[in-house]
Amino acid sequence: MKPGPYPSLHRKWLPILLGVLLGALLSKYASADSPGQQPISRFLAPSEDFRLLREVEFNGGAIADVVAADASSLLILAGMPSGFSIFRLGCESGECRKFVSASYLAGLLGANAGVQDWSLRFDPATNLLVLLPRREGRLVVLDTTNAPRLKRYRLGLPAQFRPGAVAFLPGGGLLLSPRFSLPGASRGQMIIFSPEDSSLTPVQVKRSLSTILQLHPVDARHAVALGYFTANDPNASAMLASVGLSDGQVELWQGSSGVRLLAGAGALLGVVRPPATQVIPADRPAPTYELAVLDGNGRVAAGTEVVPIYSDPRALAITDDARYALLLVNREHHFPDLWLINMHSRVKRLVRNDVLFAGLMPGGRGFYLVPARKNTVCFYRLVPGSGRASR
Repeated sequence: MKPGPYPSLHRKWLPILLGVLLGALLSKYASADSPGQQPISRFLAPSEDFRLLREVEFNGGAIADVVAADASSLLILAGMPSGFSIFRLGCESGECRKFVSASYLAGLLGANAGVQDWSLRFDPATNLLVLLPRREGRLVVLDTTNAPRLKRYRLGLPAQFRPGAVAFLPGGGLLLSPRFSLPGASRGQMIIFSPEDSSLTPVQVKRSLSTILQLHPVDARHAVALGYFTANDPNASAMLASVGLSDGQVELWQGSSGVRLLAGAGALLGVVRPPATQVIPADRPAPTYELAVLDGNGRVAAGTEVVPIYSDPRALAITDDARYALLLVNREHHFPDLWLINMHSRVKRLVRNDVLFAGLMPGGRGFYLVPARKNTVCFYRLVPGSGRASR
């Protein structure tokens, strides 16, 4: 590019003008919302904001898993050289107390059990706590209603049954699916556990089944499963299916092949799936996936939008009203990023980089996350009417 007709003025004023523009941009973004620190009302509906409520330093050992216990506390599985324990951490108070001791867990799981070999599931409605083996090991189910006094259920699962997906049934109970079907088996089997009488009810799935990845019970009689419903086919893609819990009847959802993640909210489902065929403008990248909320008929739920996703998805959760979604996405050579997405307006907000765990609090009035490289827990709360929105 050639200089203008006044080279001396060009050299004198150009740096000044560039400095003014740069200062204006920095001022604008400095007042914007910093991920994980300030209200994010710029990106959300006018009457609702998520705000950082508290970041709590956790001193009970290295955090291995986190689940919500109720609307104001978490259960944390954490390991120390002396063993691993489960703690209960209050969101607002920051109070942390031991919930299940290391000696009790060692007696249940064995002295050689590693903290990374287990994950937690918890049902606030029934106070059932599940320790699910990531690899080998027996499923452990505890009634924590009278904690610290705990009641252990002895499930008596078939010797060859290795639990994979686990889901809590509305009204109580557990729905278990096998990690994989037995070699040569043409049918898969699910099991319903009832804590009232400690009974096991098999559900013989009437279709070839390889693996079920995720489960969402819609009600006590039906569940939606994400899995591989064609045995011994290495080229098969995961897809959605409705499963009758009384008769094992399976109805595949047409057009659901390639679904990556499933999250339920009552009769509605959040799914991350391959993008629909569409014309992409030349100046925009093609999305890798799309996020949608579906009704019971597999159609996009009324009042919600389909949101393009440009990264590799890792975990998904949606609020009870399916208005907001939390999405963890992978980053190459980094820990995942956490995004908050408004399914009504398609507005996406980066909450924080480098996140280990994240999830919604019961009722969908807030969420939590555990940052990588920091042994802390961050609590975010939905604060109605605390700011104005702009996008």
